[in-house]
Amino acid sequence: MGAANLKVYFYNDLIARSGDAQFIIVENQDPPFDLPDSVREHIFAGEHATEGRKGLF
Repeated sequence: MGAANLKVYFYNDLIARSGDAQFIIVENQDPPFDLPDSVREHIFAGEHATEGRKGLF
């Protein structure tokens, strides 16, 4: 299984479990596909970013 396939499997597994839990993923890359509408995603960004929230806290 290649790294790209592992990411797809990882995100699909989290989507399948998303009704039971909340996940915080610290990653420097976007998910390998668009997340479904049922998934609520918050992107945290650095102080000088033009998109996303400015920080986790």
